[in-house]
Amino acid sequence: MRYLIDTHTLLWFIEGSSQLSDLSKSLIEGEYESIIFDIEKNAIDILPMSFVHTIQQNKLPHIHKDPFDRLILSQAIININITYY
Repeated sequence: MRYLIDTHTLLWFIEGSSQLSDLSKSLIEGEYESIIFDIEKNAIDILPMSFVHTIQQNKLPHIHKDPFDRLILSQAIININITYY
């Protein structure tokens, strides 16, 4: 079985947050070490976050409050050259 892990959930896992249920922790622990192999096998690039992305984030209209989602959009605008409306 495959799972989709939200960035926020992964951060909770890494930090050992009590916000994450025991079931979620055990599921992630069972998959965590295999993530790097999945990334390599599927030729997935992990884009670094830089100061330029935070500058772009500040230029976005304030229609979405989640800072991580805003950073992902900023990454896409800069690295993939997308246009947003």
